[in-house]
Amino acid sequence: MEEKNSIWKVALNYGAISGLGLVILSTIWYVTNLTFNEYVGILNYIIIIFSIIIATKKQREFDNGFINYGKALGVGSVIGIISGFILSLFTYTLYATIDPDLINKMFLVQEQALMTNPSITDEQIEATINLLKKVTTPSILAVGTFFSISFIGFVISLITSAVLKKNKEIF
Repeated sequence: MEEKNSIWKVALNYGAISGLGLVILSTIWYVTNLTFNEYVGILNYIIIIFSIIIATKKQREFDNGFINYGKALGVGSVIGIISGFILSLFTYTLYATIDPDLINKMFLVQEQALMTNPSITDEQIEATINLLKKVTTPSILAVGTFFSISFIGFVISLITSAVLKKNKEIF
């Protein structure tokens, strides 16, 4: 009896690979002091995109060369969720244990970014930073990481599923 191919094996494997890739990349950014560089996040997108494309093609192989839009979307979405979970665990560990002062460095970067905007007064900058200090914790950063990576994975999956789907011919 032939086993029905589900998305879980492929999605979990590639989600773990993608998540570990994101953790390695984040570690490199941390060690090289590029954690708050706005351009390094582009590589995160590239890792997620390639993981979803490769996993969808692998799932299509397991399904005898065919995959419908829904199944392809499911593969990519699960990859986003698993990657987001793994990276959120790392984010929490980084900000809570490895370098608790990293949050203060983040506030300094935010303050410097706000200072470059001439339409914002010093009082507004101070109020914004004080508000950020009240609501920003390692837990909040980890939850935000989880949801943002999961959402990015879903959006990428919406696009890649449309491109990579291959339905079985009825006749």
